Amino acid sequence: MEDKFINAHRAIRAQRMLSDSGYTDMFSALNALTFYKIRIDELERNKHQFPEPYYTMICNILANGKIKP
Repeated sequence: MEDKFINAHRAIRAQRMLSDSGYTDMFSALNALTFYKIRIDELERNKHQFPEPYYTMICNILANGKIKP
């Protein structure tokens, strides 16, 4: 019985965190994750084409939403 309560509490907390992050459900969060993972992988495959400081700037924008960390 205690495990069911703990799992329910975790599910409620996870749903609240998703909602606070702007996602309607787990599937929309996973879609967003996939969307950005594809772009990060592509950047990693082609990083040799970006001279510094452009590569670092792009990574900072993706990671922090701005050029400077």
